[in-house]
Amino acid sequence: MLTATQASLTTLTGKVNKVMTQQDDIAAATTELTTIATDIQNAVAQLDTDFTAIEAEIASLSQSVDTTALNAAVAAAKTTAATLDPAVAKITSIPPAPPAAEPA
Repeated sequence: MLTATQASLTTLTGKVNKVMTQQDDIAAATTELTTIATDIQNAVAQLDTDFTAIEAEIASLSQSVDTTALNAAVAAAKTTAATLDPAVAKITSIPPAPPAAEPA
């Protein structure tokens, strides 16, 4: 009886260790995804700042310079950047992983 209990306990310990390892992997992946989302948010904010600066530079150019193509390129880039906002919102709405269980 004791041998069977020890065997069951060994099996159970192995399963618990496997679950804890998987939880640690999930927590690490969640941390990495959160870092990526933050980097993307920062990049989008920087793009908005850059586009504003580019538009100001375009506005300050001599009126004899044709900036039609450049204006269109900036508008297209702003549209592309705007499509990142909902994607970032989806990523940042993912709940964080629960903390890993402490070993018993």
